[in-house]
Amino acid sequence: MDKSECLTADWQTIGFEDGVAGKNVGNIAEYRKDCAKHGVSPDLSEYQRGHGNGAKLFCTLRNGFTRGNEGKGYNRSCPEALEDAFLAGYRDGQELHALRSIM
Repeated sequence: MDKSECLTADWQTIGFEDGVAGKNVGNIAEYRKDCAKHGVSPDLSEYQRGHGNGAKLFCTLRNGFTRGNEGKGYNRSCPEALEDAFLAGYRDGQELHALRSIM
């Protein structure tokens, strides 16, 4: 992020976008590093709030299945309360993906 982006960032929106994309909440460390160069510190609570809302859309059984079926990875981005459902779908999707790849 450049100085202008750091100064005008909507941290809740950035967190939401990261959550929807399946990025781990620890991704804020990159923003901290970028913005520290410009004397700006991200708003962690706003980022976490946005990430939690985005994760609700990402961390579903259906999306887990789709990602596993497509052979995509999982970045441990789902909160504990949502992770079981996501992982159940993800494992089923991975199994189908593996079966198709040996045929």
